Amino acid sequence: MQAPWSDCLGFQPCPATLKTRVPRLIDLVASYVSERASLIESSAATILPNGVYPRLLSFALKNKCYESAKAIVSNYPDETMALSEMGFSSAAECTDEFMQRMTTTVVRAFIASLEENCPLRLRTVDMRGYPLGGPGLSYLAVHSLLSYKEAERRKLLSTVQTALRSGSAARYLDSDLMSRLGLLDPDTLPDRPFHFIIDGVIDDTDDDLFQNVCMALKTSHLLTSAGGLRVTIAELQLSGFHAEKLAVMLELLNQSRTVGAPSVTSTAAAQSQQLTGLALHFCDVGDSLDLRRFPNLTKLEVLGEHAANFCDLLCSTLPALTQLDRLSLNAVNLGGRVGELIGCCPRPLEMLTLNDCQLRPADVTALSDSDRAGQLRWLELRRNRLDAAFTQLGRLLTTTAASLQIVVLRETLLGDEEFPHLGPHLLRCADLRRVDLTRNRLNDPLAAMALLEVLAGHPTLTEVLLDLPHNCFSSTDAEGVIRLLADEELPRGLDNFQKSVDATLASRKGDRSVPVIAVVRPAFIDYTPVVQ
Repeated sequence: MQAPWSDCLGFQPCPATLKTRVPRLIDLVASYVSERASLIESSAATILPNGVYPRLLSFALKNKCYESAKAIVSNYPDETMALSEMGFSSAAECTDEFMQRMTTTVVRAFIASLEENCPLRLRTVDMRGYPLGGPGLSYLAVHSLLSYKEAERRKLLSTVQTALRSGSAARYLDSDLMSRLGLLDPDTLPDRPFHFIIDGVIDDTDDDLFQNVCMALKTSHLLTSAGGLRVTIAELQLSGFHAEKLAVMLELLNQSRTVGAPSVTSTAAAQSQQLTGLALHFCDVGDSLDLRRFPNLTKLEVLGEHAANFCDLLCSTLPALTQLDRLSLNAVNLGGRVGELIGCCPRPLEMLTLNDCQLRPADVTALSDSDRAGQLRWLELRRNRLDAAFTQLGRLLTTTAASLQIVVLRETLLGDEEFPHLGPHLLRCADLRRVDLTRNRLNDPLAAMALLEVLAGHPTLTEVLLDLPHNCFSSTDAEGVIRLLADEELPRGLDNFQKSVDATLASRKGDRSVPVIAVVRPAFIDYTPVVQ
């Protein structure tokens, strides 16, 4: 007889405690079971509610338990599994390395279950939000191609069997003979293919990966039955592609979107089969950038220097992207043309990133005057010279104050004169959550304190990233406001300041009206900003 769960977990049941600690109990059960694949594969798994399985998989992935992950995938009780339900939240869990390892493990576990002919209930694996590249993406693409060939073989055998059963030879065929002939019972074939929805990452240096993904895209949209494996790319990051190669990839993505697409019954299902995000890192777009074939793009990211006509290409493309609400341009020369570019966006943007784009004061003015920027929640203008456009920047922050949540003004040459006046503008942003002001020309501790004293009264702000001047050690005005997060060795006297602040924060732990402002990287580090 199996020991009760309470004995296995090492604690006795306490009904009064369980009523208030159910989430913690679920985590304890998930942590214990996820490391023991035999429990998941046995009848003990039948007592687990379906909602526990995402937590089981998250613990198995975090603890690198591949066998447990495979067992969880094989016995997953629902037809759809979304990695967004795994509950990963910490910074350590959200690194690119962790996400790549996690998605690769899920792909390996799923394909291993298919190869072992496990009776999978799981049909769709939604990995949107977690990039898949390198070996994991290549492995998935190759198996998709092989599954297409296997599906075609099974379809042919099924057709032969149906013809034989309906002909004069039907009376000579029994199930044993059909099995020896390698013919399949149509009732045993899966009613629809398996489906992976991924965010792909492809580097031009990996030719094998490019070829495998191309073949997978060519065949995936042709799968309609017989247990094939369809791959849909929701978001795609391409790095280093030349114009011809980029055109090939975009054409294949367009074909997989339009040719032979399966019928869907809901808007959500239709959107899950569309390309919604595209990132072009140091790609040569040539003389044309035709993205009008992807009207469901909600996110467009471009990184790298381009030809002088690149802005014209963007202006001609953006009007067709009717769903676009996140635009990120990095190292693209937009000096003097931001107003024209933003005006081509068909709808208001929620996220705008213009990093190292050589912005001029007129560009910041155009942003503040544009109705397309009035609903911004994320504004990032790093590595632009904004000290000469501070007045225009203040207008922009005021214009977007109703919706703005994240502001990144890193490496913008803001100095001691601008910092005290920046606080009131940020204070008007009612829903502000995070501000990054690092690597600017802040040297005066009074300017830093003036900014922090204003922001300390903000009701929703939880994090400010700031270079703290090395002589800013007085805790008289900053207790309960500043928490130092310095990777470098703390200068003399700063450790006592840290203890004082920590003690004050501990005493005010229950007072949510006091924000915790993280001040990073003391400015005693020698740093010279890039002057454009």
